[in-house]
Formats: sequence, structure tokens, C-alpha cells
Amino acid sequence: MPLALLAAACTQQKTDVETVVFEKSDTVSPFSDAIKKIELVPLETADAFLLGGELELTPVESGYVVTDVPSSQILFFAPDGSFRNRIGMSGNGPAEYPDILNVQVDAQGEVVVFSNLEDILYFGLDGRLLRKERQEGLGLQSCLVPEGILSYYGYGSSRPERVVLHGADGARGFLKSDAHVLGITPDAPLFSSCGDTFYFTDAYDPTVYSYKDGEVSPVLEFDFGKYALGAHFFEFEDPFDAAVYMLAQPDGFMLIRRYMRDERHQFVETSLQKEPAIEAFYAFETDGRWQWFYPGPLDESPFAGSIKALRDGSLYCLLPADALTAEDNGMGGDLASLRALIVNPEALERISPDDNPVIAKIELK
Repeated sequence: MPLALLAAACTQQKTDVETVVFEKSDTVSPFSDAIKKIELVPLETADAFLLGGELELTPVESGYVVTDVPSSQILFFAPDGSFRNRIGMSGNGPAEYPDILNVQVDAQGEVVVFSNLEDILYFGLDGRLLRKERQEGLGLQSCLVPEGILSYYGYGSSRPERVVLHGADGARGFLKSDAHVLGITPDAPLFSSCGDTFYFTDAYDPTVYSYKDGEVSPVLEFDFGKYALGAHFFEFEDPFDAAVYMLAQPDGFMLIRRYMRDERHQFVETSLQKEPAIEAFYAFETDGRWQWFYPGPLDESPFAGSIKALRDGSLYCLLPADALTAEDNGMGGDLASLRALIVNPEALERISPDDNPVIAKIELK
């Protein structure tokens, strides 16, 4: 999960919101104790639709949409993991996308691809292009909302706000910024939704925000303790001085990487960045109680960095085949409590290191 730093200048807003305190964990036990069962769905593998390592997953009623951002491909798989079709393709033609900023499956079940900072392509799950629209000057990631397009620019853009709503009546900005810090290119989806409310994370800000009915509001603020960048980070006049300060933190620094929720649960992935390693820590909330857990190192554990979606009481992971076939991670050692919850462990026996990843559907209590 490396940070990609851009050039920049912008702000930090503080509002009284519910605070969640980070509690560093070295075990996966709180997570395994909250699980009813895990079902594995190996994705079909073939040279014509081989996936890379930086993937996103969107479960839909009729299967799974898998996005491979670096290779600009979107694939649709059936509920049993068999390959169905591509959704559009990489390129510069009228029905193609030159790159993928992010993908959204909207309320109508259409796959919406934001590309090239201005193109919005709508596809059916059968891969056919339904229509293409253009909105010039979109941000790093965007999201369709009832009022238009909510777009995230973050720190480092030429705009005075980090988030802008592009609607029928023009543009309206939120989270005005004047801090001189370098921007971050997100390496995970910023936007998620639950019902008619949309949620997003905000780079260095330890706050999760919501959007509904034309308004942005803070929802949660995470207290990262000694791993927090703190107010001083936003006081530098030179963004490169701020970056030096950030990278020199003796304990490293922690950022929110991913947030999502459903009607009963909340889930957050955080990234603790301390040279030379990066660690992922997770927390979930059920019935008002937050619990932190650690699934193991990113370069060893198949669950670290692999939890992608939350829907209807289940978390969805993309487990790398090479990690699952490595020694002890089919799954032993510290992850044995998770393996005991798998209802079809025989699926692990059919996996080879070069296969496409395995979806793990984790049903929560």
C-alpha cells in the first residue's frame, strides 16, 4: 500500500464527532469470534482473463465484479466463480476506457466506470456499453449520487475544496482547505454507501464523512494516538517540509485506507506506515462495540489487505492464490481459527500459486 505523493496545498477541519480509539492488536481472534462461517469461491483461471495483484471486488445479486485497476480491466464472474464476461475494455475507442479511476455499481445495477478525469461510462453486467457521459475536471475518484456526481480532489488539487458536487445547478464544494501538504493518490476506493447515504475517507484526515441530500457531515473520527500526524502537520508553509515531518515520525503514521458499513456493521482498514514496512490493522463495529484485530503481515497473510466489501452482514475478501498456497497459509498458525470456520475447506486443495484469487464470503454474527 505505498503512498503516491503529488504536489499541493489545502485544509483540515475539526468537528465534534464520535471518536474511535485505535487499540493496536497482534491477533485475529476478535475477528474470528465474530464470524458465523466462511465460504470460499475460487475464481476461474485462464490466460485470457488472468488477474493481477491490486484488485477490487463488488458483489452483486448475480455474481461478482472484479476490477484490476493497474491493467485497466473489469471482469464479471458468476456466483460459483466461473468467468462470464469482460465489462468494457482498455483503450481509447468510443466504448473503451484508457484507465480506471474507480468503479461503482449503481442502484440500477449498471457498472459505472470513471476514467480519464472526465469520462463516465455505463455498462451492463453483460459487458455492453449503455452510454457514455463527460464531466470535465473530475477528481481522483468520483461517485454518482442523486444530486449529480460527488468527486474527491483531496489535498494538492487546484480547487479550494477537497470534495465537489457537480450537479445540474453547477458545482458546490465541501471541506475547504488551506493546509500546505502534499496530496495522496488513493490506492483503495474512497466511496462506499449504505442505503441512501454515501461515505468517504479523506487522505490525512482521520475522519470518515457522509454525504446525503446535498450535505457533507463528519461521521467518525479515529484517535490514532502516537501514530496520529496531529495538528502540527497542517501548519507548515512548505508542503515538502510537511512531508519530511510526516516521514520522520519515530513511530510511523497511520491513515484510514478503507471504510464501509451496512445496516448493522461498520468496518475500517487502517494503514500504519513506518519504514521499511507497512502494516494493516482493522476494526469492526457491531451493536455499538468496536473491536480491533490484526490478520498478519501484508506479505504473508492472505487476509491482510484482502478485505474488499461489506454487504448484507457479510464481508468479502479476495485471497491471493500464492499466499494461500504458501507454507502455513492454507491456513495454519495464527490464522487457524479462521480456517476452522471455512465450510468448504476442500476448495483450498484445488488452488495453484498462479491461479486467480479466491473469494472468501465471511458471514458475520
